[in-house]
Amino acid sequence: MKIPFPFLTSLLIGCAIMYSVSSCEKLEGEENEANISEFGDDDSHYHGRICMDCHARSGSGEGWFTVAGSMERNSGNSLIELYRYKNGPMVMSIEVDDESNFFTTEPIDFSDGLVVAVRSPSGELEWMDDNEDDHPDVGNNGEIYSGSCNTCHGVTTDMVEPD
Repeated sequence: MKIPFPFLTSLLIGCAIMYSVSSCEKLEGEENEANISEFGDDDSHYHGRICMDCHARSGSGEGWFTVAGSMERNSGNSLIELYRYKNGPMVMSIEVDDESNFFTTEPIDFSDGLVVAVRSPSGELEWMDDNEDDHPDVGNNGEIYSGSCNTCHGVTTDMVEPD
């Protein structure tokens, strides 16, 4: 039996609409669950993987992250710091946990870009835009527009390693 093309097209479009509506309904009114890395915690997992593959609004992870990634090694209490511009006002500081992962579900506005620095346990600050070879896709002033750090770090660029 041959199925008419217009019928098949209508059926596929109808299924796509039903899927998209049901997917949106599932997320409507849903609140983000707080999940923020802290010094001394060792509950995080999958070091080096792209955290936001699961920790996104539609993902299966606990909370959807606004910033997340991994460091090569955390030799103490390192911090990931976000700034409006280099040496400008700090927007947020994120503690790196004992698994060398960092993450937050706190809302962060990346629309104008943010500049990233790593503060080592000794207090030394290393700006992530200091090495242009490691960051070929950042803005003119070293700003980033996404907090999904492991999308590049550990894939196309080196993971961050505190001094």
